Amino acid sequence: MLNLRGRSTGIVLSGGGAKGAYQVGMFEALEQAGLERSSLTLAGTSIGAINSLMYAVRGREAVWDNLHDIAKVSGMDDAALGAYLEKVYPEELLHSNEIPVYVCAYCVEDEKPVYFLLNGRPASDQRKLMMASAAYPGVYPTVTFEDKHYIDGGIIPPGLANPAKADKIPIAALRGLKPDVMIVSYLDPGDKVDHSFLPDTTQFIELHPSRELEHEPGTGTLDFSDESLLWRRQMGFEETMKAISLL
Repeated sequence: MLNLRGRSTGIVLSGGGAKGAYQVGMFEALEQAGLERSSLTLAGTSIGAINSLMYAVRGREAVWDNLHDIAKVSGMDDAALGAYLEKVYPEELLHSNEIPVYVCAYCVEDEKPVYFLLNGRPASDQRKLMMASAAYPGVYPTVTFEDKHYIDGGIIPPGLANPAKADKIPIAALRGLKPDVMIVSYLDPGDKVDHSFLPDTTQFIELHPSRELEHEPGTGTLDFSDESLLWRRQMGFEETMKAISLL
């Protein structure tokens, strides 16, 4: 079985909306395998960005609780959303966080995904960049940061002349990192990443769900019902435990 105790670990979390409950189960299994927060680096897009920052500052069960609130957040105005984020991600927690967290958002002006390290930035910027990464069109508004406009890093904004590919699974954010173990959490069975840049010393682990994380095609991203979140979490735990038991 995989043993993460004492090993530096990079974890990349895919975007996928409510499917991100699968990642809660994954974290639970990895913790049983000895995952240590002191040697962890995280990167995520969209729900992967939200889960990354929440896991870094509050831990696994807070990720789970937050998933139940996201549907409510989408209906908030700017003032209410700002107050909610300050409550959930208070300044003292963001400033004291020592787990590196990278998020990916798509820049309209630059026509490409951009990767941001949150650590060391003002708390308000950390919250804004996390929300930029998760600004799913039609659900959350475009986010302005340093005079540029950003949406969900896994989606290409409409109307661009020569856009680069979006990056739903931002392993590129950890380019140059040399952890003992690199883990990619996918939320769609057919997804893949280019990991050719990883050093030979890195053990690379890909965690795919065995089936689509939705009841009907195209419905899973915004299905934050309690029942759907629960079975995805359970599936994430069981499938991750099965995968790491073979390593």
